[in-house]
Amino acid sequence: MMDRRSFLSTSAAAAALIGLNPWQVLALSDAGRSRQLSFRANRGTDVEGTWALQDVEGVLPAELLGDYYKIGPGTKECFGRALAHYFDGDAYALRFSFRPTGVELSARFVDTRERREEQSAGRMLYHEFGTAAPRGAKGRKNQPNINFLPHQGGILALSEGGAPVRLTRELATSGEERFAGTLPKNVSFSAHPKASGDGKETFAFGIHQSISRALKLFRVDGARLVELYSLNQKDVAMIHDMGLSASHCLFLIPPAIFKLTDLVLGRAPLASALEYDAKKPLRLLVLDRQGKAAPWELALPAHLVFHHACAVEEGDELVIHAMLAKDGSLLETIANWQAPAATGVALPGLFEIRVNTRERRLVGLRELVAAVDFPVINPRTLGGRTRFVYAASMGTGADPFAFTGVVKVDLTTGRQLRYRLNPAQQCGEPLFVPAAGATEEDQGHLLVQGYDELRDESFLDVLDATGLQRQARVWCGQYFPLGFHGTFLRS
Repeated sequence: MMDRRSFLSTSAAAAALIGLNPWQVLALSDAGRSRQLSFRANRGTDVEGTWALQDVEGVLPAELLGDYYKIGPGTKECFGRALAHYFDGDAYALRFSFRPTGVELSARFVDTRERREEQSAGRMLYHEFGTAAPRGAKGRKNQPNINFLPHQGGILALSEGGAPVRLTRELATSGEERFAGTLPKNVSFSAHPKASGDGKETFAFGIHQSISRALKLFRVDGARLVELYSLNQKDVAMIHDMGLSASHCLFLIPPAIFKLTDLVLGRAPLASALEYDAKKPLRLLVLDRQGKAAPWELALPAHLVFHHACAVEEGDELVIHAMLAKDGSLLETIANWQAPAATGVALPGLFEIRVNTRERRLVGLRELVAAVDFPVINPRTLGGRTRFVYAASMGTGADPFAFTGVVKVDLTTGRQLRYRLNPAQQCGEPLFVPAAGATEEDQGHLLVQGYDELRDESFLDVLDATGLQRQARVWCGQYFPLGFHGTFLRS
């Protein structure tokens, strides 16, 4: 029987004859269809270009004008070497441009220095996050395939292993961003910076890749960074996201620890140096937004965490909503992306964490919604009171990474609304775009990129964020990877 790598290497010529690339042939083959839906919805591509999207079901909101940017891995192999990890693959950016005349889609790889070197050499030169390069590797790749940050008239493509990469609004790459020299050498920049809802402050963090392993908190001040804290760490934990309340920057630090020797020597992919220790706590680290008060910590029951939703201060209580998983099995699943999905994976859910800040003790910890991730809110409420959280619903059977729709959670009443795709479809992260002149928190639109396996085609759904009714579906005419996170910039 032909394995996947052999199939790809021998299918290129046949694919060219029928006008398909090898990834499309894989998806449409019996071998491809035997793989879980999430694998097919996140496979690689080599397509770049710009297209007018004319196949529209429903009516696009007239006031939805601007650019929706989405980013994620665009490749799942590198010169014949299969990439093992869910996070691996060269950064691939999409821009859906909403204009009065219609919707246009542009797709381009982020033209990083490492990608150019590998394309020129015709072989894999750098370790990906979870895949080792052949012998003689040049180190780890700074792979900006996780998120975007609008900055100084352009956008920054973000990783967690190095500096951001500057892109124009037209997706042209213009080099790494060091913030006028204020992002120190060997300090990473977070893939989840947080901009306050009033637009006045943006915060980011990084890890000093040195003996101190310092966690650094920055305020983004125009073209420069202002360092608010530099906290030496005993261990280097996986810190993917941060939270923001009216007075605090928050970190939920899981007991997922990098082995220091492997981390410092750079001799292996980062993912292989990561271990989950259920005997250690989930740590809540609370920092003052102005950098003036001493930080404090609280030990919570062990959980894995990737994403924060929101946080609010209610008198002496700090109420945090974040996506927690009850053990580290999710790490094993995403580290073995090429293998069939594992069973018994502890999926994240939306949890409420209540902490008394005066007594510095845990008041309550409870799960509100099971099997959800990629939380989003109205960005205008970030750092203040938030009532509504939106998230992608996750599969719970043989395909835990098949995101099956969107759930809206009312944090005040506990009420849930759901938008469900059909079983042959999968979606990625929803993005909330506030309506022009909105007077209510949930007045706006949700943008949800999806994939239909029967058509082997991507689409973009536009939902009314109040009732989760679909307003329009824009078909893309071909397949594009679902990717991770995104942002919207109005025209």
